[in-house]
Amino acid sequence: MTAQEAADLAGRILTWTCFDPGFDLAPERLDVLRLALRTVAGDLPAAGIVGEPRLVVRERLFPLAARVVLADGRRLDGEGSPHPCNG
Repeated sequence: MTAQEAADLAGRILTWTCFDPGFDLAPERLDVLRLALRTVAGDLPAAGIVGEPRLVVRERLFPLAARVVLADGRRLDGEGSPHPCNG
């Protein structure tokens, strides 16, 4: 087996098992979410949403997720979004 074949097989196994590195192993993913939230937060007042939103990470649950909590306590967590490992 070549190195490329081994890498391809490893990738398929990780996909098949729904491996998610989490934010501990891939902290750059959390940085991207924080940047996206800062970008979107600038548009929230135009939609009548006031206050600073915050990002809450659900790392101990599967699937790994982060949700946005608005200043009034409402959560925007994408629960309706499909996840390939939810069956």
